[in-house]
Amino acid sequence: MAKVTLQDVAAKAGVSIALVSYVLNGVKKDRISKETAERIQQAIKELDYRPNYLARSFKKKKTFNIGLLVADIANPFSSQLARIVGNEAEAAGYTITIGSSDESATRFEKLVRSSLDRQVDGFILAAPEGSESILEYLKNEHIPVVIIDRYFPTIKINSVAVDNYESSRCAMDEFAKLGKTNIAIIGYQTQLHHLNDRIRGAVEGMHPAMVEPIIKYISEANIEADMEDTIGLLMHQGINGFFFASNKLGESGLRHLITNGARIPDDIAVISFDGTDAYNFYPNAIGCIRQPLAEMGSQAFQLLLKQIENPSMPVKQIVLKTSFSYTKPIKSQL
Repeated sequence: MAKVTLQDVAAKAGVSIALVSYVLNGVKKDRISKETAERIQQAIKELDYRPNYLARSFKKKKTFNIGLLVADIANPFSSQLARIVGNEAEAAGYTITIGSSDESATRFEKLVRSSLDRQVDGFILAAPEGSESILEYLKNEHIPVVIIDRYFPTIKINSVAVDNYESSRCAMDEFAKLGKTNIAIIGYQTQLHHLNDRIRGAVEGMHPAMVEPIIKYISEANIEADMEDTIGLLMHQGINGFFFASNKLGESGLRHLITNGARIPDDIAVISFDGTDAYNFYPNAIGCIRQPLAEMGSQAFQLLLKQIENPSMPVKQIVLKTSFSYTKPIKSQL
């Protein structure tokens, strides 16, 4: 059976080869009517046309593949981000190679170098602590990179993240509205700036009526044991508000608060940076600082695409706003 060509698709759709190419590559959308694009897509489907991506790569000197390395693919934040970036890439005619560093700088560097061997056109990276050297390497080699969700102040590199400091500072306003004055702030033992900005924002956002906050740092490698000890200790110190600096900390903290008999939010209010669907199964509303995941993923991909097309473009660091809301617990129908 003869291989279906661009010419065949163009002839069936009654359009030029150039228009078929534009639709396949997702370009010049403003010049193609919706009806024409749909006709071309229908012709592609009916003829079972398969683009020659290898020839396309040679011609354009691109692989049309980008590397996406997330912190922890098991975390809902990372998995949702991967889906969003994947959708953006597909719409632009790109594929993505996904890896998970599990917050290990060693594993992260191996994944980056492995992706470079596969000649990806660029990276979207949730870089872990201790990864500055490989980021500097990518920058010096002029490889298109966008850091997502976090930032490294010592490296001038494209990034898309939220204002972690301001978001956490405003969370203290919520505690004040609820009349909570004895706050515990739970964060990670880390040097990552975005996580430490959350702690700093919470501390500096304390209201005059609040007592000096208790700050506890949890080892990510030992979350459950550390959290059990921390919650057990703080429950006996009159804490009436808990601020958790990540969704994983929030989930673990909530489990141990409930195990220790905490009445949420009557006696103790809980606010978590990021929320998960799991929070909906708790019997009471949990305050959540929500990151604009869709916007974050879209902006990161579009920024990377611009850098791929124009490697000499100036560095751009995008800071997005978060939102705040309370979860809506699922009500039993029994």
